[in-house]
Amino acid sequence: MTWRLAKSLDKLRAEVNDLFPGRSKVSDGTIGDAAHATRTSDHNPWVKDGTTGIVTAIDITEDAERGIPEIADFIVSTLVERRDPRVKYIIHEGRIWRSYDKPGIPAWTSAPYTGTNGHFKHVHVSVQPEKVRYDSLDSWGLEAAFREAMAPKATRVTRARELLTAALKATTNTTRKTRIRAGLAALPKR
Repeated sequence: MTWRLAKSLDKLRAEVNDLFPGRSKVSDGTIGDAAHATRTSDHNPWVKDGTTGIVTAIDITEDAERGIPEIADFIVSTLVERRDPRVKYIIHEGRIWRSYDKPGIPAWTSAPYTGTNGHFKHVHVSVQPEKVRYDSLDSWGLEAAFREAMAPKATRVTRARELLTAALKATTNTTRKTRIRAGLAALPKR
């Protein structure tokens, strides 16, 4: 079967690569392996566009080995904050953010992820199976969020506090929580 990655996810990967050139891609992934093929996974090309299967999920490496683990946290916090209608769900560090309500769990709320892979080395982004969503070439807003984070100091400090606070809520990793809290404590007081 021929397959391709959803164009919106190509766009997401390109935006990440533009912002973080030289980042590690060791855990990047699109098409599922043999293990994925035995179960329901958006890494399988189950969505059809004519005779071509569409992979509606991508994994983007958390680059902790190179000292920039914030890539994944930045992606998660930006996509959750923007509530992009293309997103089906996001998984990272044993947590899942769904774009839809589940009983007792409102949309875009962090919840425990109970799948076999907690996605601790990468962030997983799945998009909706409708062509208008999965092939949308609209910006994911990563560059704008990054520019905002680098804005003049007063705005930059406020934005850094917001992003670090969102990252603190998004992570369950104790070491990362300690680093994020230290970063928050180091920011100038309001």
